[in-house]
Amino acid sequence: MSVPPLTKRPPPSRWIPILVCMIPLCPGGCLTIPRAPLLVDVPFYSQEVDDDCGAAALKCVLAYRGVAFDESSLSTRLHLPALKGTIPALILKEAQTALPHSVLIRPTASELRGLLRDGSPPILFLAPHEPDGPGHFVVLTGLDPNRKSARLHSGSRPNRWVHYDAVIDRWERGGRITIILSP
Repeated sequence: MSVPPLTKRPPPSRWIPILVCMIPLCPGGCLTIPRAPLLVDVPFYSQEVDDDCGAAALKCVLAYRGVAFDESSLSTRLHLPALKGTIPALILKEAQTALPHSVLIRPTASELRGLLRDGSPPILFLAPHEPDGPGHFVVLTGLDPNRKSARLHSGSRPNRWVHYDAVIDRWERGGRITIILSP
């Protein structure tokens, strides 16, 4: 029996039985390559009061963009006492005062990763937990596809990791409202 030259590859048909035999050894898909978490370093501003999440989220992203602002007057301008909070249109108006190219968009969940990759941490509106409860504004600061987690500036907690599906569910129920502050 002669040995084939080292430069000659075995035909693909000889590899198929080997690969098929390896599949049971790889539960969960061993052939997938883990992706690194995508993180954006966004300054954190805590909510001053319970219904100040929109102002806090805007302060975080304004600071990330290097825009100076007066914390208390910004909170006052955004607060609507009758709603006990704010609305996306007011946040957008304040953002456009400092950064005229800021926009309100309704991207798909897969497009959120692109926003982070491009250095544009989005402000997301999340639907209420309960039907009659308030919605909530957060800043998306990271995604980890391996852990199926999203990292948020939320309320008084910076860079909080939460399950990705829970965030996407509330964001989609809230109409996928997303505010991007563009320089």
